[in-house]
Amino acid sequence: MLSVPARPNDRPLAVTARDGGVWFAWCGQPTDEFGYLQITYREYSSDTGFVTAARGTGEFRFEPGTEFSTTTPPVGLTFDVDEGIALDAGAMRIFVAPGQSADNLAPWSVIFEVESPDDITDVWLHPSGEMTSEPCVD
Repeated sequence: MLSVPARPNDRPLAVTARDGGVWFAWCGQPTDEFGYLQITYREYSSDTGFVTAARGTGEFRFEPGTEFSTTTPPVGLTFDVDEGIALDAGAMRIFVAPGQSADNLAPWSVIFEVESPDDITDVWLHPSGEMTSEPCVD
């Protein structure tokens, strides 16, 4: 299993594949309010470059345990793009970037490198590289 965060870190966001899509869970303290969220990915075997899987606006914040996907936004956010990430895709890099706008992103983002979405089906990959059966573990 080669799925790992691109840069191991302590960002409190985990990723899994379930119910036909890629899901994320916020496992940290409540955040300040955001107005924008963008989730992009790039398949290494494709020449298309980065693909926007989801992008949206609205007032939202991440609370402990908040789960969202590329087709189900956090409460308060509305996606204007919700293409999703194909679960039959090959190796890819996934970027999750919140902010106030597309031009004013938070000073952090979370990047995951996934060998195959099958590798994270029904398990949660954390930015530290740990894999767990539950999204938020102490």
